[in-house]
Amino acid sequence: MKYLLSIIITSFAFNSYYSIGDTVNVEHLNIPLNICYGENEGSTITLADNIGKVTLLGIDATWWPTTGCSIGLETIAQYYDLDNRISILQNLDGINQPYTCDQWADFGGIESYSLVDDGDAYTLYDLFSINGGWHSIAIFDQHMVFRYYGFQ
Repeated sequence: MKYLLSIIITSFAFNSYYSIGDTVNVEHLNIPLNICYGENEGSTITLADNIGKVTLLGIDATWWPTTGCSIGLETIAQYYDLDNRISILQNLDGINQPYTCDQWADFGGIESYSLVDDGDAYTLYDLFSINGGWHSIAIFDQHMVFRYYGFQ
């Protein structure tokens, strides 16, 4: 019983599906991401659309208390704004809890990248957050190999 309880607790503490060096599988590459703020607001993209590009994926939530901290991604996005080999996205979980996508964008002064929403579940968070970290960034190479995870 103690062994089973340890497994259950560990699975919640380290809930990432992927580890650094893993290639994202086709099913996960095709998860629809609704663009809720940015140049293509209202459309849907997938990680598969970024094959061939280095992709930076911010993982955040509108209820996270440091909503203004997306400024780090904005700085990177402005620097690489004209480089079409790099894609920068920020996934927001908990839209409207308490902030809308537009309100959250206003906190961070977001201008150069898109905010996306993977739906009601914490799908991207579950796939790529390591050690249960919010307000983080995952980086994928052009072949969609998970290369880096860290906090913004």
